[in-house]
Amino acid sequence: MDYSSAGYMGGKDLPEETSIPVKMTVKPTGADDTKAIQDAIDSVSVMPLNGKFRGAVLLTRGTFRITKSLVISASGVVLRGSGSSQTIISSNIDNVVKIEGKTKMSYGKSTANKLVKKYYPFGSTTFELQTTTGLKVGDTVMMVSVISQKFIELLGMDKLVRDGKPQTWIKAGSSVTTERVISAIDKNNVTLDAAYPDSIRPDLFDDDNDIPYIREFSWENRLEHSGVENLKAINPKAQNSHQFATFDNAMNCWARDLFLQDFGSGVVTTGPATKFVTLKELQVVYTAVYLPAAPPQILSFEGTQHLHINSTITGGGKYWPLSSGSTRFRGPIVHHNINIDATAGAQAVPHMRWSTGMLYDNVINPKGSVSFTYRGIMGSGHGWTMGWGVIYNCQAKTLVASNPHSYFDAKKPVLYKNYLIGSKGTNTKGWQAKELDGTYDRVGQMVAPQSLYLAQVAARK
Repeated sequence: MDYSSAGYMGGKDLPEETSIPVKMTVKPTGADDTKAIQDAIDSVSVMPLNGKFRGAVLLTRGTFRITKSLVISASGVVLRGSGSSQTIISSNIDNVVKIEGKTKMSYGKSTANKLVKKYYPFGSTTFELQTTTGLKVGDTVMMVSVISQKFIELLGMDKLVRDGKPQTWIKAGSSVTTERVISAIDKNNVTLDAAYPDSIRPDLFDDDNDIPYIREFSWENRLEHSGVENLKAINPKAQNSHQFATFDNAMNCWARDLFLQDFGSGVVTTGPATKFVTLKELQVVYTAVYLPAAPPQILSFEGTQHLHINSTITGGGKYWPLSSGSTRFRGPIVHHNINIDATAGAQAVPHMRWSTGMLYDNVINPKGSVSFTYRGIMGSGHGWTMGWGVIYNCQAKTLVASNPHSYFDAKKPVLYKNYLIGSKGTNTKGWQAKELDGTYDRVGQMVAPQSLYLAQVAARK
């Protein structure tokens, strides 16, 4: 799949700081600084937009104490420190920064335009519709598909039993939504601006109600062009389940140049209603080895077309540093040039339940694993965690890329893939696998180009 549209503005560079002027400046008081910062954010939030931006709230040098979430809910507002070694936020709360829009999408009176019932391979961009009535170039649309019982049975996910009780991987009939923009219409053929991160197989429909459809939607005052940058945040509790920042109901947002110490779970997360979020140059540091029963997800993504680039994750024990969390994760989503210096417990691996279209590109995790694997009855029945994922020129102690299929019935066909291309480390079979069962190319050596993601960006430009 083409991953080049991941990140801010569909794969564009983040705006220069100088293009977003400082409108409010806050100094530390030595006491609780929450209200002063939130008041400054609120003041900038009602200023008029100048192009894409209202302005930045600048935190000066020093240590700021935060006791309640700082909320950015307006477009074009940036929370900016004076540098990741100069501005320090000290907080032991969950969600120190929330960049979350107040409004939600609406289908309005738009109609569901069903696809012609035929096979579309993974990564398709053009789809034949039964009718294009009501659709036009430039429309923002949802591609809506259904998790069918036949699909669940193909992967053996109807056979999960734990402690004598059936486990529900995904409920049959659950809908899966993928946001895109119509870039062309030719008769009844509609082309989307980015690849669809799954295959569409009529042989796996339970009935014609499972035919996917495209539906136009609107989103008034959707939060855009906001971010948090250039600061250090420290959680005084070395062992906790707190996260630093969350994004939701938002697009074209970012977190960059952050030093984040001892935030335990979901250090930065994107929710299901997010698109085009870039995380750049994060330093995530742990000062204690923490071995919880269930590993926390350090950087966890839902939504679509996100980019995580040029980060380091250091220390700690058992955790999932680069994760995903359900059918609400829809590629292309990219982790590029990530260095993990931790214990063997640091596993770069999706969490659960059929995420699709993730790229691990030049991820280094020398003591741990980079994996797309089957998790079976683990947790609440995590099952197959990733389809159509790519591990490209990564380095890890162990590498796993299993093709999703049924471990309960060898006669069922293998119709979905995960790829392991290039990369250095021991290529191992996944949990419950009896042999290597992925899709491999040149494992054990680095291949050219060095980065699939950067090569695709260069080709697009």
